[in-house]
Amino acid sequence: MSRGHQLGPKQLCPHCDSPMMCRTSQMISPLVRELTYQCTDVECGYCCANENRMVRDIRPSMKSKPSVPCVPMARKRRWKKKPATPETVAAPDDKPAD
Repeated sequence: MSRGHQLGPKQLCPHCDSPMMCRTSQMISPLVRELTYQCTDVECGYCCANENRMVRDIRPSMKSKPSVPCVPMARKRRWKKKPATPETVAAPDDKPAD
């Protein structure tokens, strides 16, 4: 007997920690879907709706549609530089001692 197809990402019930099954998925816009989840524990019976949206592009499409709004590109992470200290910075005219 088949258990059905999981439509959305795996979710756990916030009330009983049982797996939840995605029952429906409806497109709200090209970038947003609403998914309806149901707890698999019949004694719990919790149901909810989740919103699944695209928040940023990682790699832009090479076939983009003009009707689809742009999603901001992911920023590259920039590491903070440690502040310079007298021990780490030497003056250009300093010569090592012999």
